[in-house]
Amino acid sequence: MIKSINIKCQTKDQGWGNEKGCIEIKLCRGKQVNQSNYEWAKDGSGDFENTIARSIVNNANHNISNVNVTFDLDSNIINQYQIGD
Repeated sequence: MIKSINIKCQTKDQGWGNEKGCIEIKLCRGKQVNQSNYEWAKDGSGDFENTIARSIVNNANHNISNVNVTFDLDSNIINQYQIGD
């Protein structure tokens, strides 16, 4: 049983143009229907047939940002997890 997930890292968008970089955590159930290097989309769409829960952890900007986020039993990512997800 998963009780928590901790994400600790640094982010930085490439430094020019729009700030599109981000870290996302997504709980998916079911088979992957299309493998793609560009699976993420801000609207929550993706390549899995059934996205159960999703959270943007950090939107990267043009400066280095420290990220330290914990998902615990109160989060949809953890409390909806089932074996096989």
